[in-house]
Amino acid sequence: FETVGKTRVLWLEGGIGPGSAAHVSTALNQTSRYDEVWLNSGGGLVSDGFEIGRRLRSLKATVRVPNLDKVRCASSCTNLMLGGYNRIVDEGARFYVHAKSGVLEITETSE
Repeated sequence: FETVGKTRVLWLEGGIGPGSAAHVSTALNQTSRYDEVWLNSGGGLVSDGFEIGRRLRSLKATVRVPNLDKVRCASSCTNLMLGGYNRIVDEGARFYVHAKSGVLEITETSE
């Protein structure tokens, strides 16, 4: 936890890995001492990212990516952000969205 001005901040930081959703859900259940959830993650597992996002939505959480040195929200972290009830990306903050990668195969058919 941190207080920035009069805002009580709960930080969610680090990689999103197996069990992250359960860990974050437990932490959110154990406290109500925050006004905003601030994100700092390079991403990780999509499934856990979506699950954390759903939990944040159920709590009607305000989620923010602050413009601070060495803070970013990338890849699966964006799933947490999208789950927020109120979503804030500070001007100049590092918020990186990428497309799913894959191979597109086009086959010709004859009629």
